Amino acid sequence: MREAELDAREEALGAVAREAGELARKLFENPAGVKLKGRQDFITAADGEVEAMIVERLKARFPGDAFLGEETGESGGQGPVWVVDP
Repeated sequence: MREAELDAREEALGAVAREAGELARKLFENPAGVKLKGRQDFITAADGEVEAMIVERLKARFPGDAFLGEETGESGGQGPVWVVDP
């Protein structure tokens, strides 16, 4: 990957991280239900919503990239892989 491509991803990551932080803060102030993923594995509505927002924003900017989300698993293209764990 060329330096310009890495720079674009770094810039996008910073913007998306700030937006995700704002969304997480808003959801923390008004918490929704908690679901059980496994015997000792909990997920809040915020986890899923923040992960979905991150993947959506990055897919829009880098449509060929792949994503591995803690809540949603694998998606996307064959390009570089983003690992998303809000």
